Amino acid sequence: MSFVITFLALSFVIVIHELGHLLAAKWADIGVYEFSIGMGPKVVGKKWGETEYSIRLFPIGGSVKVAGMDDSTDDDLVFAKDRGAYQKKPLPRAIMLAAGSVFNIILGLILFVLVYSGSGVRFPSTVISSVMPDTPAHTAGFLAGDDIVKVNNTVVHGRGDKVIGALQAAHTIPVTIEVNRSGNVKTFTVTPMNRNGKRIIGVSFDPGRGVTKLPPLTAIKYGLLATTASVKSVFYSLKLIVLGHVKLNEMAGVVGIVQMANEGYQSGVDIFLQFMATISISLGVFNLFPLPALDGGHLTFLLVEVLTGRPLNRKWEALISNVGFALLMTLMVFILINDIRHWSERTHLIQETKVKQNP
Repeated sequence: MSFVITFLALSFVIVIHELGHLLAAKWADIGVYEFSIGMGPKVVGKKWGETEYSIRLFPIGGSVKVAGMDDSTDDDLVFAKDRGAYQKKPLPRAIMLAAGSVFNIILGLILFVLVYSGSGVRFPSTVISSVMPDTPAHTAGFLAGDDIVKVNNTVVHGRGDKVIGALQAAHTIPVTIEVNRSGNVKTFTVTPMNRNGKRIIGVSFDPGRGVTKLPPLTAIKYGLLATTASVKSVFYSLKLIVLGHVKLNEMAGVVGIVQMANEGYQSGVDIFLQFMATISISLGVFNLFPLPALDGGHLTFLLVEVLTGRPLNRKWEALISNVGFALLMTLMVFILINDIRHWSERTHLIQETKVKQNP
């Protein structure tokens, strides 16, 4: 049952993406032939105005058929003559193309805020669970079980995230860190090292067992921070792939995402919703990449049109998009096979992984 819920949740993320395109197209007065939930043969459909809203047999995502971009019959050209996407000015077209990604990012933000204000945030404690060798903390003499009380003059109130924040905000280096060790107060002077622009001393915190429900405005603040972090993680992952630090056979596709989301569901609704928020944001950002067949590819064509002052040849644009789509499908099939091959290995890895903050 958990796999079914996970699969439907992922499909919902895709439907939200297509809903963004639909509403933006309506706003821009671009004709829309059909908005469908699912794929495959039509099960039921209802036409409201010019648009047919349908549910299809397989509950896999959804789609929106836009005049001028998805014309398949002579009848379709009725819209495309004066209300097709290519008959509109660049700005409305750009908004329509980007709306799907914007809706995905907004959905992710909403899910984060709902979790933080409803289930609450699980802050890491200030109790050190391990000290990494050959790090400033190891050299200074920190031990597992030490409870950090202050960083310089900042009291951290038992929250590991405040330790991390105090380290990043410290105006003086080295920093003075006060700990409680079995009832005795000890003070250490540490010079943090820099890793990817972040000050770290080389400890891991106990993840904590309690959760704190945040007031609405604070939940929105943390939701925005989590959304920003999710956006950055997409670009960081792309950087790792480009630099060759991540191999293609280590990438997860739809099956891998369902597997990880299901594990999140087993861990609790709050963990599951946060994972779905990250997936929604990642989908939105990825779709804006300037690759053929993606929304970002169409936005790139539109940018070229604006810069040159004339539209691209539709046949060439369609050819480039079709080739890009074929390459993308080939990659997805490769990743699908990889997901199936490494199912057991990934399950074992997920079960062993523990979420920790490492300042």
